[in-house]
Amino acid sequence: AGCVLLELFLEGGAVFDLAKLLRFRRGDPQLEPLLAKLPKSLSRVLRKMTALDPSERPTAAECLQALRGSFFPESFFSFAYSFFGSLRLLDHSQQAERLCASQ
Repeated sequence: AGCVLLELFLEGGAVFDLAKLLRFRRGDPQLEPLLAKLPKSLSRVLRKMTALDPSERPTAAECLQALRGSFFPESFFSFAYSFFGSLRLLDHSQQAERLCASQ
């Protein structure tokens, strides 16, 4: 997930080609120049999300908490998080109805 998010925040640029991926897997700090382009709070979380050892990667809840009040404004937690979280439990037609009703 960390590499996918990094690509999104870098406007779709590929993080790795095969050679870079192999160097990264050997421990070469390939991501540091890319992470330096992002806000510090976001780069700290993405650095943890791209740890080579999966046991060192944070959970989604830990990532959200780490970015609360810095990258994600408080309104994300007071409205958007619960609203969109409830939508995922509905089928497609119910999602559309709920979205249209909220406008």
